[in-house]
Amino acid sequence: MRHYPQQSYSPPPPPARPGTGIQTTALILGILGFVTCGVAGLVAIPVGHIAFSEARRRPYREGYGSALAGLILGYLSAGLSATYIALAMLGA
Repeated sequence: MRHYPQQSYSPPPPPARPGTGIQTTALILGILGFVTCGVAGLVAIPVGHIAFSEARRRPYREGYGSALAGLILGYLSAGLSATYIALAMLGA
């Protein structure tokens, strides 16, 4: 009779910490800012600030990275759109 070595099982992963959803909203709006020529990016900026401050106040929740990414993408898309509009007005 063959004896097989016992397998060791790792414990299950901890349950996911709940987020509020506003962090994901900021991220989606930041991404959509590039598609909508900065309009959604302008909305992503205040939503991203709210989500970022909420994520910093409650570190036990997930979403810090999503809030920060949404905030950065919002500023980036709004800035690029403003630059494009300024260059279009100058005729460059």
